[in-house]
This record gives sequence, structure tokens and C-alpha cells, in this order.
Amino acid sequence: MIVFGDSEYSETAANYVSRLRVRIGKALASAPISLDTLRTVLVFSGELEQALEDAAEQNTAHIDQAALSTARAITMLAAKSFHAAWTRENTGSPSIEERGPLIRLRSLLDSIADLGDTRLAIRMPEGFAFYGLLPEQYLASAAQWIDAHRAEEYRQATVVGIRTIGSTLSAIVAVALEAATWRVHRFTLRPSGLPFNREVKLSPKSLGLARRAPALVVDEGPGMSGSSMAAVAEALLQAGVPRSRISFLPHHALNIGLNGGFNIGSNGGSGFDSNENSKRPPENSGPVSDRTLEWWSSVKQYWAPLESIRFCNGTLGDELAVLARELCDEGVRAAPVTGETSSRFLEDRDETIPTLCSMFEKPKYLFGNEAGKRLLFKFQGFCSAPGGNESLAEMLCRSAAEQCKMSGAPPPIGVHRGFAAIPWVNGSHLSRSDTTPEVLRRIGDYVAGVAGARMTADEYAQGASRLNEMLYWNTFELLGERTADGLRQLVTESYHEGPEPLAYGDGRLSPEHWLMDQRGEIVKVSTGGHEFDHTVVGKQPIAWDLAGAIVEWELDSSAVELLLKAFRVAGGELPSRAALKFFELAYAAFRAGQLRISSQATAAGPEKDRANAAANRYLGILRNLSVEAADTDKASVNENHPPQAVSV
Repeated sequence: MIVFGDSEYSETAANYVSRLRVRIGKALASAPISLDTLRTVLVFSGELEQALEDAAEQNTAHIDQAALSTARAITMLAAKSFHAAWTRENTGSPSIEERGPLIRLRSLLDSIADLGDTRLAIRMPEGFAFYGLLPEQYLASAAQWIDAHRAEEYRQATVVGIRTIGSTLSAIVAVALEAATWRVHRFTLRPSGLPFNREVKLSPKSLGLARRAPALVVDEGPGMSGSSMAAVAEALLQAGVPRSRISFLPHHALNIGLNGGFNIGSNGGSGFDSNENSKRPPENSGPVSDRTLEWWSSVKQYWAPLESIRFCNGTLGDELAVLARELCDEGVRAAPVTGETSSRFLEDRDETIPTLCSMFEKPKYLFGNEAGKRLLFKFQGFCSAPGGNESLAEMLCRSAAEQCKMSGAPPPIGVHRGFAAIPWVNGSHLSRSDTTPEVLRRIGDYVAGVAGARMTADEYAQGASRLNEMLYWNTFELLGERTADGLRQLVTESYHEGPEPLAYGDGRLSPEHWLMDQRGEIVKVSTGGHEFDHTVVGKQPIAWDLAGAIVEWELDSSAVELLLKAFRVAGGELPSRAALKFFELAYAAFRAGQLRISSQATAAGPEKDRANAAANRYLGILRNLSVEAADTDKASVNENHPPQAVSV
């Protein structure tokens, strides 16, 4: 099943360096320098290293060894500054100085800026963008490792980061070891191959003189297979590192048992043969290999859950509670909004309780008081955002503030540690039974009003290619090869709208994302920013939002006409009917796959039951749309080639 994808964007080296300079300038202008500010500098620096390492490895640009060495040094200096600030906050020691590394870092940027218009692919590190991973967790993991190796006579270690996020995480681990008087050799790599069978090529000289030194493999994983870290461990073993000297520093323990969710790159690249004549589904599912299981069951692991990290006011939840009290100026209670917890905050009909895709949910905390006032903190990321000097959270909050003019919801009121503070809207969530002309007009008006900028021809072609592959393979697995082949033939040319359609602006138009507030107004909640997520969808034309509304609300032909009329009256540019049908098919196939693998990852209970029911509903819609598309094609063939009279 194709569901996951990588978010990335293209930027020139000179522009990215300029953006990093701005973030460093903001940090140096404050006293003391906040940990949040330095975290952003650290993540931006790691992204620069990742982009240069990938460009050199893939020969997409001429990057010499001097530039690579400088990029690695930049990330290490950012990590040293962050480590110093973290130590200051936790020990209260005024003698630790974090400004020096930043000043040295800034002086190194000129040599990277000399790359000028060289284009770099900046890949969003998933943990920093979507899942609330904090670099502080890896400082804690490193501390565990250091404590376990106190008796080590030769304090020399190799730290291997797995790109993308490993560029930053390996630096923070290396700095922690250096602060404990270890000598560290750090490098990063990117495994290749299929998700459940990653491969790593590593020459012994990559390890330098530290071949028998302890080796720490650092990544945000494990993912669904755990094969990336296992592949690095296998490569280290083959390069001469003893098995007993290898350790994993992951984000969490390996969760064996989930199959599915093949990852196709957001720029249209994929890890399987997408040739039209290929009849083999992508090797996107387990079982997890015996070799991978052997590594994960035998290697020593060091990881720190988010709840174990302490800030000035306690845990992250404690910190956000303090901020909530300041913003609300009233007493609040708090709970993380995950799994079934989210349902307890919705005092509505069962049919309006959202079906959670737990694997894709961003961390959330909901705070409220007895008077019913609530404030939602939703993780929006502290990696870089395309264009400008903003972090992802800053950009998404600015965008949400604009979209709230159309949605009727209040805008975000602040960002802290990558979490946006969003006033909660009290009201009753809508359901499919609430489909009325008024609701359809509201949806059409909103979709037109929040449309994004025009897509380039390349963006449109890449987006269509991703959806086409996803539609084929998800249909292949859900409805069989014959149906998938039929759809591939039908949609090959049908979805082209023109070179520059407007981009969609929301991406979440299901009934549970609309509510009737206490004033009787229809309000859209959870607005925008969904093109930057961990799915295959990415940037798509506005037809994606229209198709999403049609599928989610299960609109019949007359309701579709009302929706499209409202959209057109509001100034929307209507896609062709053929294009709209393609996006309906793609949307249904995507959601069916997403809910299928989410159900597999969810423990038995109400959430799993809802996910199963939703997956079957989308599967039914996909089946009906496939039959409708085939019937339409037959009618078209008969119209263009009417049967001839047979003479006897």
C-alpha cells in the first residue's frame, strides 16, 4: 500500500545560507539565548549538511570535500551551542557559554554561500516536522550510553547518523560524548533499497582508525521494519566493528507486526519498478526479515521517551500547561490528545467522532477549565519551511491566520517548542446526514477562498505521477490486478488540467472537520498546511480538495453540482470533469490505504473498530468509482464507434 511520502523542497545554497544567517542573528541578539531559538538553528544546520551530503552522494551538484567538511562542522557547532544552553537551563550554571560556537558557525557560512545558485534538495526531517521529536531526547540517550560505558579504557567512539534526521541527531550525540571527554568520529549515510530490506555500503576506511571502537547508530526510527538501523549495523560488522561494540540510539523501541505503507518520494521517485507493464506489486510489506529481528533483539539500545525530558517547569506537558494559563488567564486542566483521549473531548454523536489515523497524528495537548474554555497545542514542527526565514510552525501559523478569515475559526495565538496554541471552538461536529445546500455552499466558498498559489508545470506533473502510482498499486492490493490495470488505462491522459492550476489549500474536508458553533455558524477547524505531511499526497491542484469533499461527504450527483456551483460563484476555477473523477479515485484509494494500515497499527478497541469501518467505507467508494469509470469508458467507446450493421 502506498501511503507514506517524503516532504522536500528545492533551494539554492546561497538562499539557504542567508536564511540560516537570519536565525543565527536572532539568536545572538537575545540574552539569554532561548533553547527554542537554538533548536531551530540546530535543525536548520543539520538540514544544510543533509542536503550537501545527498547532493554529493547522488551527483546532483558538484560539492567538494571542503564544502562537506564545512557543513559537518557547522552542524557540530550548532549542536555545541544547543548542548551548552541545555546544560545551562538544567544546571543553572552561568559559566557555560553558547555564543562562541554560534559566532564561529556564522563565520563558516561564507564558504557554503560561495556555492551560489547550486540547487539543494532540503528534505524535512520527519521527527522534527511531524512527530514532536526533540533533540533533547538524544542528549538523554547519549547520557545513558555514556553511563553504561564508564569503564571503557579507550574513550573513542564512532557515531553514525542515518540521513535525513541523522545529520542533526548524530551531531547532538557526538557533542554529548565529547563533553564527557570522548573522542568522536562522526559521519552520516543514507540507506538504499526497499523499506523492509534496506542496504548500506560502508568501506572500512569510513571508520578511520576507530574500527574496533564502540559504534553508535543514530536515527529517529525504527520505522515499520527497523531495517535501516539493522542495515547500518550489518555494514559496521562487515567493516570490522565487533557486534558487541554496536549500539542503537533510536526514538523508540521496534514495534514488530505492522506490514504495509510503502514510501514513495514526494518528488515522484519510488523504490519499485513503476513500468506500466510491471505486474508485481511493490515489496511494501513484511514480514520483517530474520536478520533485522536478530539485530533488534540482540543489540543494546538507548532511548529516552519525551515524558522523561525535564524543562524549567517540568515535562513538556507541564510547560504547555503553564503557557496555557498565561494565555487563557484562567485555571486549566490538561491531557495529551492521543488515541481514545481525543474522543473524550468530543461530546457529540458517535458518528461525528473522528476516525484517527494514529500513525499520522501530530502530538497534541488539550487544556481546558470548568467554564468550558479550551486551548489546543498542536505540534507543527521546527524544521525549516520553504521560502522565507520561518520554521515550519511559524509558516503554518501565519498561513492558518490567513485561512481563518475564511474558516470562521480563531487564529493560532502563539508557538512554543514547535507547538501552535490554537483556541478550541466549542460546538457540534457535523456528519454526512447534515448535508444541506447551506453546508455545500459553505464548503464550496471555503475551498475557493483558501486556494493556494498556482502550481508550476513540474509540480503538477510530479504530483499527478505520485497519485497515479498510488492509485494503481493501492487498487491492485485492494481490488485486484484487473481493476488496477483498467484504471491505469483510463486515467493515463484524463487528469491533465493545464499547466498551472491553483494548488489546494486545506486537504481535510471531512464532516468531522466542520462544526456548528454556539452562535449557529458553520466553522471549519484544522485548517491548511496538510501538503507538508508524511504522506504521498504533497502539493496537488485544487481538484484534490473538491474531490476530498465529494468523497468524504459521499455526495450524489445533484449535491456535487451544488458544491461545484458554489465553488465557481466564489471565484474558483473548475477542473475538467475527467480530472475531477481522477482525483476522486485517487482520494478514495489513498484514504482506503491510509485507514487500512492505521487499523493494523491500532490495538483492539473502539479506535480500531472505527478505523476498520472507515477503511471499508473508502474501499466501497473506490469500488463504485472504478465501476463508474469503466462504464463511462465503455459508453465513450460505443459513442465513438457505434456497432455496424451486419449484412447476411
